[in-house]
Amino acid sequence: MKHIKISDQESRSGIMSKEHVEEAVVSMHRNGVLALHNAVSTASIDRLYAKMLEDAEQVKSEEGAYRPVVPPPKRPWLFKDILFNEMVITVTHALLGDGVFNQQYGAN
Repeated sequence: MKHIKISDQESRSGIMSKEHVEEAVVSMHRNGVLALHNAVSTASIDRLYAKMLEDAEQVKSEEGAYRPVVPPPKRPWLFKDILFNEMVITVTHALLGDGVFNQQYGAN
C-alpha cells in the first residue's frame, strides 16, 4: 500500500499538491488502496471513535439484539474533514471523472 504524507499546508488548505494527486492516482490504479496521512484531523477521528465505542457498548448491552455500529448521521458527529474531504474528492475525481458522488457513509 502506498502511504502519502499530506503536508500541514495541504491539510489546512484542503488542496493536495499535483505531485501527491499523481502519486495517489498511480497507487489506486496499481493497488486499489491508498493511505493519505494527515488528511483527516486526529481530533475528528478521536471524537467519532469515542462515540462509536459508546454506541458499541450500548448494542452489546441489548440482549439478543444485533445491529451494526455505524457512524451517527447527525450533528455533532458529522465532520467536514471526514465527509467532505477536498483531497479525497480530488483523488476520486481524478480517478472517476465528473459526476462522482459519495452515496454511502459507513465504517468497518
